[in-house]
Amino acid sequence: MNILIIRLSSIGDVILTTSCIQSISMHYPQCSICLLTSVVCGSLFKDDERIDELLLYDKNTPLSSGDPLANRSWDVVLDLQHSARSRRLVRRACADSSPCVARFDKLHTKRALLLYGRINSYRRHEDAVIVRYHDAAAKCLPRLGAHIPRPEISFDRKAAAGCCKRILKHCSLAASKSLAIFPFSTWANKQWPLERFAEIASRFIDEKWNVLIFGGQQDRGSSNRLQERISGVVCNLTGELSLLECAFVISQCSLALGNDSGLSHLAGAVGVNTGIIYGSTTWHWGFFPADHRRYRIFESAQWCRPCHAHGGNVCFRSGRRCLDAVSVETVFAGLLELCGKPQAIERSTG
Repeated sequence: MNILIIRLSSIGDVILTTSCIQSISMHYPQCSICLLTSVVCGSLFKDDERIDELLLYDKNTPLSSGDPLANRSWDVVLDLQHSARSRRLVRRACADSSPCVARFDKLHTKRALLLYGRINSYRRHEDAVIVRYHDAAAKCLPRLGAHIPRPEISFDRKAAAGCCKRILKHCSLAASKSLAIFPFSTWANKQWPLERFAEIASRFIDEKWNVLIFGGQQDRGSSNRLQERISGVVCNLTGELSLLECAFVISQCSLALGNDSGLSHLAGAVGVNTGIIYGSTTWHWGFFPADHRRYRIFESAQWCRPCHAHGGNVCFRSGRRCLDAVSVETVFAGLLELCGKPQAIERSTG
């Protein structure tokens, strides 16, 4: 059986597809899985033995008419993007065959009700993205069980350890425990203030932890300013690593903290306990890790949030109160609990 899975972006969304991929590979071990994703995300699946073929998509240089997508006989096509672009790709995949096609339910009505009417009809776990991915796949693959695996990036751990040693050789990391922080976001309304990330980092350094900063090349200026605010030595890897190398290094950390971003999802997918800060977005959209014991959400109760499906850059109340109300004390205490302090782990509301 030939199965095509389409999820082009964004990084966190693509990472969450690994739950569906794992479930399919478990229940249909003889099938051939082909993943079509973006060039940016493709490196994450370089060593993934669950995937038999990887097709990379670049919106600036679309797949040619002679590509494997249009010249294969697919049995199942899973459109986990469900966008105009992915629908065009599905039509191409169906040009030479009549596969079973299933699409990810984006719950547009529920999202609109919450965004514009402040009516919450979401179910916390049933409407999680990984559950909806699984439900889409089950329409064509009825043997999928009720158990939904947590998202997991698969790679060669031995190779990762060697890569980490090479990457970190210039960092002065003396402590046994490390905190990875992801303080940047494409959307301004999702970014907790840098000075608060700096204070969290400084507190963990005082507790004899290593602190590592991650981000993209576009974040280097902000990362340098953040580094200057932190009291103590940090390992600043912003803009230095590929996505797969980020996965390698993060997997060696003890704890992670980030905004609602792709790197926060990556931390969860490599098995690291992760704190996620929500501002203009919300967990209701379903983009959060699967195992509640391994993550903690930090958010504040504001009448104006969520205000954007993806994040946004303009705050209509000014000051981004949703983020400002998430205190350093709350985050620090929550992270300590998450890394093993003998207290109950509950979702923070401020």
